Amino acid sequence: MKTVVKWDGSPLSPMSSNNPNPNQNSSPSTSIGNPTSSGSSGSPYGSPINSPGSSGSLSPTRGVSIIELAPPDEVYSNKQWNSMDSERVLKFELKYPKNIQNLINDQIDDCVECFPTKDIIKIKTAIKPFATGATRVAYRGMEKHYSSNVFIPHIPNSIGYKAVIHKESLLVKGADRTKYVSDLACQRASIYLSREFNKLLGVINNQLTKDYKTNIAATTTTNNNNTNKYKLKLCPNVHFCDCWLIQLVTRLPHQPYLHQEQELIGNFEKYNSNAGHVTPSPSPDYKTRHEIIQTFSHWSHVITKGFLMIIDCQGVYKQDENMFLLTDPAIHC
Repeated sequence: MKTVVKWDGSPLSPMSSNNPNPNQNSSPSTSIGNPTSSGSSGSPYGSPINSPGSSGSLSPTRGVSIIELAPPDEVYSNKQWNSMDSERVLKFELKYPKNIQNLINDQIDDCVECFPTKDIIKIKTAIKPFATGATRVAYRGMEKHYSSNVFIPHIPNSIGYKAVIHKESLLVKGADRTKYVSDLACQRASIYLSREFNKLLGVINNQLTKDYKTNIAATTTTNNNNTNKYKLKLCPNVHFCDCWLIQLVTRLPHQPYLHQEQELIGNFEKYNSNAGHVTPSPSPDYKTRHEIIQTFSHWSHVITKGFLMIIDCQGVYKQDENMFLLTDPAIHC
């Protein structure tokens, strides 16, 4: 068991979905933030905390409280999701720079759009978190976008919903928009730079494909058996999870914020850390070759002329799409 105490002396304490006033006898609800991952936890969202007696989410209370990790069989149970009412939220998208110099010059509090999207969006958040780190907690959730008609096989009764992750910080109050916007600056920089990096990979992969076709033609001409010993292997792309700032507008009076991120599905691995560690390639657990991740970290330092370096790269490799999908990066700046 482990106690997690908030910055103002108030720990996170779960809230039942039946509680009509999420802020009763408490400081303002906290926002959800991107938790600090543990390289040995095997979870992209931090280390589990097991303890008895916790029964809800997203509302702090005074005193010392224990965070209970949701058991695996409760993660996507019908009982859990059907007992929860959806709630209306405002969704704010990230504001990306126009070029590298804008990224360097931009203020970190200017990385999220001032106005929400016009779409009607409702969410559900799991009663209990499934993982936590030193400063943040992660909950499974669902988002209903009223223009969608998506069925998610591993979530019961999910017509119109998509799987997401909701993240709450233990260090600040949920109504502190400035802090939560600044927390997204790292993810925003990583997403933007990975897109620029993938443009270069596109050029490289096009050349590799051209050379491969040339090799096939040459082999076919000189080999009567028409066999080709060369196998085309393209560089995998590097992507970071899309994320948003959302505001729980129905939770009066504070209307707290949280971070929302797309769900990672696959074998989670940590490829480098924020303290100089680089995982051997291929990786020990899943034999993933990840030299391209180390190349990306180095390239981020070079392309910004030493201004920053994206590290602590961790996530999953999607073999069918030949891409890495990463989450929770850190930046040395």
